[in-house]
Amino acid sequence: CLFLVSCGKTKYKLGTGNINGNYYNYGVALSNELDASYKIKVTPVSSTGSSANLNLVAQGFYDMGIVQSNDLAEAQVSGNDEGYHYSKSLFIEYFQIIVKDSSSIKTINDLVDKKVSIGDVDSGTSNVAKKVLSSALGEDYLKIELVNEDFTESAYSLKNDEIDAMIIVSSGATNAIKSIEDTVSFRYISLNESAYNAIVKSNSGYIKTKIPANTLEGQEEEVETIGVYAVLVFNNKFDPNVESIILEYIEENNEDIKDISFDKEAPQKGPIKLYFNMYLTLAFGIIVLFLGMFLKKKIKFFERFCIPAPVIGGLIISIITLVLYLFRLVEIDFDETFKDIAMMMFFTYVGFQANVRVLKKGGIGLIKLFACIVVLVFLQNLTSVGLSKILKVDSLIGLCTGSISMVGGHGTAGAFGSVLEQMGVSGATVIATAAATFGLVAGSIMGGPLGGRLIKKYKLASTDEVGTLEAKEEKKIDIIKSYAPAVYQLAIAMGIGSIISYLLSLTGLSFPAYIGSMVIAAIMRNISEYSKKWETPMKQIDDIGSISLGIFLTIAMISLKLWQLADLALPLLVLLFAQVLLCFLFARFVIFYVMGKNYDAAVIVAGACGFSMGATPNAIANMDSITSKHGASIQAYVVVPIIGAVLMDFVNVLVITLFINLF
Repeated sequence: CLFLVSCGKTKYKLGTGNINGNYYNYGVALSNELDASYKIKVTPVSSTGSSANLNLVAQGFYDMGIVQSNDLAEAQVSGNDEGYHYSKSLFIEYFQIIVKDSSSIKTINDLVDKKVSIGDVDSGTSNVAKKVLSSALGEDYLKIELVNEDFTESAYSLKNDEIDAMIIVSSGATNAIKSIEDTVSFRYISLNESAYNAIVKSNSGYIKTKIPANTLEGQEEEVETIGVYAVLVFNNKFDPNVESIILEYIEENNEDIKDISFDKEAPQKGPIKLYFNMYLTLAFGIIVLFLGMFLKKKIKFFERFCIPAPVIGGLIISIITLVLYLFRLVEIDFDETFKDIAMMMFFTYVGFQANVRVLKKGGIGLIKLFACIVVLVFLQNLTSVGLSKILKVDSLIGLCTGSISMVGGHGTAGAFGSVLEQMGVSGATVIATAAATFGLVAGSIMGGPLGGRLIKKYKLASTDEVGTLEAKEEKKIDIIKSYAPAVYQLAIAMGIGSIISYLLSLTGLSFPAYIGSMVIAAIMRNISEYSKKWETPMKQIDDIGSISLGIFLTIAMISLKLWQLADLALPLLVLLFAQVLLCFLFARFVIFYVMGKNYDAAVIVAGACGFSMGATPNAIANMDSITSKHGASIQAYVVVPIIGAVLMDFVNVLVITLFINLF
């Protein structure tokens, strides 16, 4: 056995579930035992659960995964059972409806008109909960307010009376429940016979069972319910020799693995888990933001390279949480609700920047540079995907180092990192954010010297007499009162935009949630400009957009799990340096020549390096460093901000979406 393992791949990804659930616990225990016995390295990946694991194993993102028998049965009936094979039932999971002991809910029928958490979106718990509730309650099922929260969020929401009940599908009480049972009492709701009969008839993957006594503290009797088997599935390309070793080990030691994973009497191994609700996360994030602002003022390096304050403060906190995790002391779970809201508001603000009148000022130079950067966006993604295949890294992980983080910067990195994580790409936000930070520094270091070198080599000189261009006319308006219509217009664009995003999702393609809001915001801005029916207070919308970006980035940064990058350090460096080389060659030999091979072109090259690897402020800083020494460039200060701050966000989102759906 040891010989067989040593001759092939020895690192595998195992799709599990929520970090406070039994799938994850079992995965950790199994990986530890396989490593100790055979040096087989299995990495348990926290995911949204059964349905996601089944799809991701079939597509090759995970080598194996733990899924529920009902999901396997449904996939077999629908014909979607290709790409994987199942071979081992690990344990029974119980359908559990949990309420506070003081709750008035006595039966499943009492859940009507109540607020119930049913687990993560697309998780096995969520799918089973919807099936059971609809079968048991019929049309009354539609009167339940369903909430998608993971086990930890659900437990704390139930404790704080933010929901009326929570549903989990698990082999026992989860760590989330165990951790707070000393402060609040819980009890189970039994499942009636009619619900059981309806469920079993619809899916062969369910069984009738009972939740054992003493699963919850004070629970003296068994509770009638249904159950499913947790099954281990393998990708069809999995090494059959290694698979047989794993299955043989489980066959002989499964009870011991379960005891390690689920023993209620055993002390919980690992770090203390803390949960920050949405309000605490927001407050903590803002404190971290202030920390970043303070350090940016005090440390010249951060100011010079335009490193955003949220990245500075957030990175410090994420390093601290990494140390706490590695020493198995504390692990913090942040509620990211406000991050998603702030992200949506920021990209809606970006949509409001799309002013047709301003775009017309760029002329033919704007069209030329726009065409160049569109090509660069495609090249960045083709480079990242192509190299990732050579390095044998998941293409979607490679894509995190493409235009998502280069042209896109931190805002797009955080947004698409979340999208990719929902698709099962573990650590996508960490990778994209790290790449964006690298890009900020690299673009700033490269831009000024490259532009200056071109000016010196070709003996170029400025022909402009002014050094800057006023981009906006100051208007005398009531600043305080104008913030209200700014918020209202952002809210309207977000609301209508959500409908557009939903309609786009019906195409079957993966679009970021904010794409509809960006489009509606752009339409509203230009109707306002040309019709004069209402005024769009852009100064205030700019301020709100800046605030939203700060909150979004800070929460994204403090939520990073840096330990997920351990196996990607070398491939990530290769991918990032490839992007630096691409940007240098493209700016030097394409943008410079296309833009006229003159002084303005050299300044534009410096700016292009800034925003194609970092952000528009970096581009402006690069150009300032040249024009302050060699003279003004009106054309550069017209076209670069328009491309970097307005047009490329729209194009980049569409190109990234295309690549995600292709790969």
